[in-house]
Amino acid sequence: MLKKFMTHLNAVTLKQLRALAAFSQYGSVTLAAGELNLTVPAVSTQLKALEENFGASLLVRDKGGQGALTRQGDEVLKAISRIEAALEGCNNSVQAMNSGRSGFVALGVISTGKYFAPQLVAWAKQVMPNIRIDLKIGNRQEI
Repeated sequence: MLKKFMTHLNAVTLKQLRALAAFSQYGSVTLAAGELNLTVPAVSTQLKALEENFGASLLVRDKGGQGALTRQGDEVLKAISRIEAALEGCNNSVQAMNSGRSGFVALGVISTGKYFAPQLVAWAKQVMPNIRIDLKIGNRQEI
Protein backbone atom coordinates (compact mmCIF):
# COMPACT_ATOMS: atom_id res chain seq x y z
CA MET A 1 0.00 0.00 0.00
CA LEU A 2 2.76 2.46 0.94
CA LYS A 3 4.67 1.67 -2.25
CA LYS A 4 1.53 2.32 -4.31
CA PHE A 5 1.03 5.68 -2.56
CA MET A 6 4.67 6.67 -3.08
CA THR A 7 4.36 5.87 -6.79
CA HIS A 8 1.45 8.30 -7.03
CA LEU A 9 3.28 10.87 -4.94
CA ASN A 10 6.27 10.66 -7.29
CA ALA A 11 3.91 11.63 -10.13
CA VAL A 12 3.01 14.98 -8.51
CA THR A 13 4.38 17.86 -10.60
CA LEU A 14 5.00 21.53 -9.96
CA LYS A 15 2.48 22.33 -12.71
CA GLN A 16 -0.19 20.41 -10.83
CA LEU A 17 0.66 22.12 -7.55
CA ARG A 18 0.72 25.56 -9.14
CA ALA A 19 -2.65 24.89 -10.77
CA LEU A 20 -4.11 24.13 -7.34
CA ALA A 21 -2.52 27.25 -5.85
CA ALA A 22 -3.92 29.41 -8.65
CA PHE A 23 -7.36 27.82 -8.29
CA SER A 24 -7.25 28.54 -4.56
CA GLN A 25 -6.24 32.16 -5.13
CA TYR A 26 -8.75 32.96 -7.88
CA GLY A 27 -11.60 30.61 -7.02
CA SER A 28 -12.16 29.34 -10.54
CA VAL A 29 -10.42 27.20 -13.12
CA THR A 30 -10.97 29.89 -15.78
CA LEU A 31 -9.24 32.61 -13.77
CA ALA A 32 -6.49 30.20 -12.69
CA ALA A 33 -5.90 29.30 -16.35
CA GLY A 34 -5.61 32.97 -17.26
CA GLU A 35 -3.08 33.58 -14.48
CA LEU A 36 -1.01 30.55 -15.50
CA ASN A 37 -1.24 31.34 -19.24
CA LEU A 38 -2.79 27.93 -19.85
CA THR A 39 -6.07 26.77 -21.30
CA VAL A 40 -8.98 25.86 -19.05
CA PRO A 41 -8.81 22.19 -20.13
CA ALA A 42 -5.07 22.11 -19.33
CA VAL A 43 -5.65 23.40 -15.79
CA SER A 44 -8.59 21.03 -15.31
CA THR A 45 -6.38 18.14 -16.40
CA GLN A 46 -3.62 19.17 -13.97
CA LEU A 47 -6.11 19.42 -11.09
CA LYS A 48 -7.68 16.06 -11.92
CA ALA A 49 -4.26 14.39 -12.08
CA LEU A 50 -3.29 15.94 -8.75
CA GLU A 51 -6.45 14.61 -7.13
CA GLU A 52 -5.73 11.17 -8.56
CA ASN A 53 -2.16 11.30 -7.26
CA PHE A 54 -3.37 12.10 -3.75
CA GLY A 55 -6.41 9.85 -3.96
CA ALA A 56 -8.63 12.61 -2.59
CA SER A 57 -10.90 15.42 -3.72
CA LEU A 58 -8.89 18.59 -3.30
CA LEU A 59 -11.50 21.08 -4.53
CA VAL A 60 -15.22 21.54 -4.94
CA ARG A 61 -16.87 23.57 -7.67
CA ASP A 62 -20.33 25.02 -7.79
CA LYS A 63 -22.52 25.28 -10.88
CA GLY A 64 -21.34 28.83 -11.55
CA GLY A 65 -17.77 27.69 -12.07
CA GLN A 66 -16.56 29.04 -8.73
CA GLY A 67 -14.98 26.78 -6.17
CA ALA A 68 -12.99 26.28 -3.03
CA LEU A 69 -10.50 23.81 -1.60
CA THR A 70 -11.48 20.89 0.58
CA ARG A 71 -9.65 20.27 3.85
CA GLN A 72 -7.35 17.94 1.93
CA GLY A 73 -6.79 20.67 -0.65
CA ASP A 74 -5.92 23.13 2.12
CA GLU A 75 -3.31 20.68 3.39
CA VAL A 76 -1.76 20.34 -0.07
CA LEU A 77 -1.82 24.15 -0.41
CA LYS A 78 0.21 24.46 2.80
CA ALA A 79 2.78 22.07 1.33
CA ILE A 80 2.84 24.10 -1.90
CA SER A 81 3.77 27.21 0.09
CA ARG A 82 6.65 25.37 1.74
CA ILE A 83 7.82 23.92 -1.58
CA GLU A 84 7.73 27.31 -3.32
CA ALA A 85 9.63 28.90 -0.41
CA ALA A 86 12.27 26.15 -0.56
CA LEU A 87 12.65 26.60 -4.33
CA GLU A 88 12.94 30.37 -3.95
CA GLY A 89 15.59 29.96 -1.25
CA CYS A 90 17.48 27.50 -3.41
CA ASN A 91 17.31 29.85 -6.39
CA ASN A 92 18.61 32.74 -4.28
CA SER A 93 21.52 30.62 -3.06
CA VAL A 94 22.42 29.47 -6.56
CA GLN A 95 22.23 33.03 -7.93
CA ALA A 96 24.43 34.27 -5.08
CA MET A 97 26.98 31.57 -5.89
CA ASN A 98 26.81 32.36 -9.61
CA SER A 99 27.44 36.04 -8.97
CA GLY A 100 30.27 35.46 -6.52
CA ARG A 101 28.33 36.74 -3.50
CA SER A 102 28.30 33.33 -1.80
CA GLY A 103 30.34 30.16 -1.81
CA PHE A 104 33.62 28.75 -0.65
CA VAL A 105 37.27 29.64 -1.22
CA ALA A 106 40.17 27.46 -0.13
CA LEU A 107 43.36 29.50 0.24
CA GLY A 108 46.70 27.84 0.73
CA VAL A 109 49.94 29.65 1.47
CA ILE A 110 53.43 28.46 2.26
CA SER A 111 54.84 28.99 5.73
CA THR A 112 56.18 32.46 4.99
CA GLY A 113 52.64 33.52 4.04
CA LYS A 114 51.55 33.15 7.65
CA TYR A 115 52.63 36.75 8.20
CA PHE A 116 50.22 38.33 5.70
CA ALA A 117 47.57 35.68 4.90
CA PRO A 118 45.46 36.10 8.08
CA GLN A 119 45.05 39.83 7.36
CA LEU A 120 44.14 39.01 3.75
CA VAL A 121 41.49 36.55 4.94
CA ALA A 122 40.10 39.05 7.48
CA TRP A 123 39.82 41.71 4.76
CA ALA A 124 38.16 39.25 2.34
CA LYS A 125 35.61 38.22 4.97
CA GLN A 126 34.70 41.88 5.51
CA VAL A 127 34.27 42.47 1.80
CA MET A 128 32.55 39.13 1.11
CA PRO A 129 30.73 38.06 4.31
CA ASN A 130 28.76 35.26 2.62
CA ILE A 131 31.84 33.52 1.25
CA ARG A 132 33.46 30.92 3.48
CA ILE A 133 37.23 31.15 3.38
CA ASP A 134 39.45 28.34 4.63
CA LEU A 135 43.10 29.16 5.08
CA LYS A 136 45.74 26.46 5.13
CA ILE A 137 49.34 27.27 5.94
CA GLY A 138 51.94 24.63 5.19
CA ASN A 139 55.10 23.75 3.36
CA ARG A 140 55.26 23.63 -0.42
CA GLN A 141 54.43 19.91 -0.61
CA GLU A 142 51.31 20.28 1.57
CA ILE A 143 50.04 23.24 -0.38
